Amino acid sequence: ASRLNKHAKKRNLPLLGTRINLVDAVATPGGQHAEGFYLRKLITLAVGHLDPSMTNEEVAEHLAQVMDHELIHALTDREVGVLTPETEGWKTLVRYVKRAKVPGSTETYFEWANRLYARERGYERVETREEEAIAEAFRHWAKDRRNVAGKPAAVFRQLVSWFKGLLDAVPKEMFTAIESGSLVEAALRPPGSTMP
Repeated sequence: ASRLNKHAKKRNLPLLGTRINLVDAVATPGGQHAEGFYLRKLITLAVGHLDPSMTNEEVAEHLAQVMDHELIHALTDREVGVLTPETEGWKTLVRYVKRAKVPGSTETYFEWANRLYARERGYERVETREEEAIAEAFRHWAKDRRNVAGKPAAVFRQLVSWFKGLLDAVPKEMFTAIESGSLVEAALRPPGSTMP
């Protein structure tokens, strides 16, 4: 829990008024089992499905990845308004998830979200499936950033720069702003103020 709280603080979740809750199981509005769920400024993470042989570090890392996914839902909350379909950041990320493939898959993040959620209650609007695709893309991006260091990390940064120049759509800056919490801070900062 301590590591998750540090992770949440790094993402500036307390500024959003978002809390973290650990429970045995989580179900979606459609009754499906889920690893996590965001609703009304509460990120709920399921722990009952985790393998008991996992180390504390492995559990914390897994839950941090789920929290990263749920963070996108917190940022898209209409009450918060940091990342909504009207924002340029959203449009950039939607273009990205419609082109980028899920690691180890031939599907794009958006195709993945459509396959999983198109028939689910509460996901009728295309924006809700775009949000799921963005959330999963951020989860993977943040995970890779945490696990890659040294020369491989430098190569990945070069590849991202190369793809960015080629496609002009890899949302590295947007994901970095979400990961660092600066997107939340900037959105909540009153005009002319240096404090959120």
